[in-house]
Formats: sequence, structure tokens, C-alpha cells
Amino acid sequence: MTQGNLTGCIVAKGANNYGRWVYTKFAAKNNTVITVLTAYQPCKVSKKQGIMTYHQQVTMLQQDGHQLTPREAFITDITKWLEEGKKKGKLFIVGGDFNEVLEIGSTLLKLCTNKTVLLVDSLASKERENKSSSLRGQAIIDYVFVSPELLPV
Repeated sequence: MTQGNLTGCIVAKGANNYGRWVYTKFAAKNNTVITVLTAYQPCKVSKKQGIMTYHQQVTMLQQDGHQLTPREAFITDITKWLEEGKKKGKLFIVGGDFNEVLEIGSTLLKLCTNKTVLLVDSLASKERENKSSSLRGQAIIDYVFVSPELLPV
């Protein structure tokens, strides 16, 4: 939600068709557009059926003829969406509940290190180590990634 003077900087806003992310594009200095995106990647599940977000997305994806799991579709679609924006010179702030640890072999790491997308964990610091962002676990699964150009010099 955008409030106050920042509302005058909104260029566009929208959402992914499956409700996996929402975004707002803001006009910044020097004709720059910064897109703030909030995302949710469903948890991994072991049950074949249920009413969780994962199962709802399985149904929606199948209805649209997709064969990927919700997690595979999420990372594929968000990567493609971010690549298209980066090719147009857009900058990003991507925050969300990714339900995945940023580590070697993770799909999240593949997203961040994608040569076109290239995002940086803006909260990476010694203070954050060994802190959980999950009520049930010990791992950090919530992140805010940014285009490197947005980091302070």
C-alpha cells in the first residue's frame, strides 16, 4: 500500500495472474523507474491433496495447461518477468515470503544470480545470521532483494 506524497510517483501497478506477486512501479530521479514487488512462493508440501495455497495453484496451473509445480512455475515466471523489466532498464526491490533458504542449489539463488536479473540480498549482514524468519523453523525464508544500483555507495 502506498500512502502520502509517494502516491504521486506511481507509474503503474498490477499483479501476477495467479496471485503470486503484486507490484507498484514508481517514477524516480533521472527518468528511472523502480518497481517494488511483493511475492509469495508456496511452501513445499508432501500431501497430494489439500486446501493450501500450493494445492490451489496446482489446480489453477493445470486448468491453464501447465505441467510445472507451483514452485517451479513461480521461479520460472518471476524470473521471466524480472528479465523483461531489466532489459528495459527497470530497477527492482523484491520482497517476500519465499519459503526457501538462500543457499547453493536453491532456486532462489538461481534467481538472484541470473545474469539478466542480478539481485542482492539487501538484509544480508552479520546481525541477520542464525535468525529465523519462520515461526516453526530456524531458517531465514523471507528476503528483500534489490537491484545492485539501488544499494548505497
